[in-house]
Amino acid sequence: MRNISILFMLLSTLVLFQCQSSTNSAPADNTAAEYEANPNKQTADKYLSSLGLSIFNEKDETKKEALLEKGLKIAKDQNMPNRLISFLVPLVKDFPSGKNYADHLFSLGDFMHSIKKHDASNILFKSFMSSFPDHKNAAAAKSKMTSEIENLDVYVDTLAARIFQNPNKFGINEDSARSFVDASEAYAMGNPSSPTAAANLFKAAEIAKSLKSYAKSMNLYDWIINKYPNYEKAPTALFLKGFLIENEMGQIEESRGVYNEFLKKYPNHDLADDVQFLIENLGKSDEEILKMIEAKKK
Repeated sequence: MRNISILFMLLSTLVLFQCQSSTNSAPADNTAAEYEANPNKQTADKYLSSLGLSIFNEKDETKKEALLEKGLKIAKDQNMPNRLISFLVPLVKDFPSGKNYADHLFSLGDFMHSIKKHDASNILFKSFMSSFPDHKNAAAAKSKMTSEIENLDVYVDTLAARIFQNPNKFGINEDSARSFVDASEAYAMGNPSSPTAAANLFKAAEIAKSLKSYAKSMNLYDWIINKYPNYEKAPTALFLKGFLIENEMGQIEESRGVYNEFLKKYPNHDLADDVQFLIENLGKSDEEILKMIEAKKK
């Protein structure tokens, strides 16, 4: 029993970098110059890898947004959908107040529609139309929806119910489960201020764990921890993150760091004693722990 993850980072090459003081914080290597001199998929791929590393290390949110916008434009210009989505998702997820948020929300719905993730695209399009009814792409969004949605919460709840219809030997319908996870992410990106966004993400993290999609589950826990710190289950998400790292990833020291973070942030939480117990017994087998418990009873 006892025995990780940013959705958008697709770094194929690690390069040396140096943060610059300019607004765009351009990579310090020569990949930008190579791309500008000869713009094609090959030079773009190298440049976007370098740009991705700069984004990962950039602490200034304004500069990070500008770098993401730059990466998105290059990926669009070179028709690189896998690269495009790696810049588009964080622009929607992390910058809901950005000046291009409406365009990006529609583009994300369009992308999901193109890869036939229709539940996610329906939610993104519905959210887009509700928030930006006069946008130039509102009619296009409506025309691409594969289902009518009167109430987004009801729609997501219906998808959740399908998880247990026609289950496999593990008790879930895998296709419906994956669709619900996608839909929960789409809901949170299109409705970040909704009181049910965090609850959907938490449920999706548990479903992803059932599917053994541990990296996805980790990403969802981090989403809750970072974006919804006041959500009632945010402490539980942090605990489960550490437990997942320990028991499924087998990374003892990394889990210790998460457990210590939990105790620092939530010293009086109901799970604090359990977390302390886990810290004291990291690396021990179930048999060793059982013997220790039995010894204490004598």
